[in-house]
Amino acid sequence: MASPPPAKRYKLSYFDCRGRAELTRILFAYGGIDYEDDRVKRADMAELKAKGVLPFGQFPVLSIDGGPCYSQSYAIAKYVAKIVGLMPADPEAQLACDMIILTTEDVRSKIIPIRYSGKVGDERLALYRNFYENVLPGFLANFEKQLAGRKNFVGDSLSIADIAVFNMCLYLTFPCCEVQAADAAAKQQQETCLDGFPGIQALKEQVGCIPGIKNWLDARPQQEHDNVVTMTGK
Repeated sequence: MASPPPAKRYKLSYFDCRGRAELTRILFAYGGIDYEDDRVKRADMAELKAKGVLPFGQFPVLSIDGGPCYSQSYAIAKYVAKIVGLMPADPEAQLACDMIILTTEDVRSKIIPIRYSGKVGDERLALYRNFYENVLPGFLANFEKQLAGRKNFVGDSLSIADIAVFNMCLYLTFPCCEVQAADAAAKQQQETCLDGFPGIQALKEQVGCIPGIKNWLDARPQQEHDNVVTMTGK
């Protein structure tokens, strides 16, 4: 009887924070897939660029069996989703997954630039307050509508779409930067931003209880916020 082929060796490289690598880390955790969680210091990124390691000069990147790196966070996440059985085979179901995944990116594209806006203190907090009060609710209402009382976004089983929304919920309820982390009112606004959206709340709880994912959330490096630029030693 032939021996099974050896398991592939995966190396996911990103900064020492959650950011654009966390969706893939969660997918690896769900599938129980061993991989190297390579956390690169910001000071070392220039050298990697100079060596041509990064295909488009940015993180995250995934290498397989020591081969060349692949970039683009959602391309990487979708690849891992296929490995762990969370990418539907049906083309229309894949389309539906992409719709959800890319809408979570629409949300990210509204909140992440705030920390790089150049605003500080109360002015930055005002931008976050506007996002949570006037921008986010419309997105969450549409996600809730798409869920339509079901447990999963696409079909009757868990898919990458559910994991993507779960990951979105995690970063929406966690300080994006040191300014949010230091302000009690801002943190309270984050912690309650899913109130009024019971379907999304239920999905977040459901996915967070999956053993592999729960173990990752319990074991992953702890941090006060997700702005690697202001983290000492990162």
